[in-house]
Amino acid sequence: MDKKSQKDEQRRIAENQVEASRSEHNSKHKRTGITLNVLIILVSLAIVGVLWLVFFFNG
Repeated sequence: MDKKSQKDEQRRIAENQVEASRSEHNSKHKRTGITLNVLIILVSLAIVGVLWLVFFFNG
């Protein structure tokens, strides 16, 4: 291989590594978002449950 084709090959390899890390970052970000949404829902349900207990089982 001549120098130009070696440089092109190295550039393609570097671009592929950037794309892989970008997709990994996006999947981690998506997973974090889903986890946060689930936690928000659970906390909201816990608050509603406690309020229901306080108002309807208030001796």
